[in-house]
Amino acid sequence: MTTASERTKSVLRTRLFLEWLAYANDLPEHIRSEALTLTRHFPLPGDLEMVASIVEQAKNPLSYAVFSLEDIAASYAGSPR
Repeated sequence: MTTASERTKSVLRTRLFLEWLAYANDLPEHIRSEALTLTRHFPLPGDLEMVASIVEQAKNPLSYAVFSLEDIAASYAGSPR
């Protein structure tokens, strides 16, 4: 099973990868354009932080951590773990 930390790191790294693809001048325009389009609809760290906070505050014993606040905070420092 994927942990909240693994999921968070994966989402953050995927966004960074899409951004890299979108601005890689050595790639064909159609790839850069598609990467930019996907990036526009990909969650920002703040979006993940909001979801993580809501789930963390939930009192439902069946709820589980979807994203890791700790890993989101690390991404703001510019270095996803």
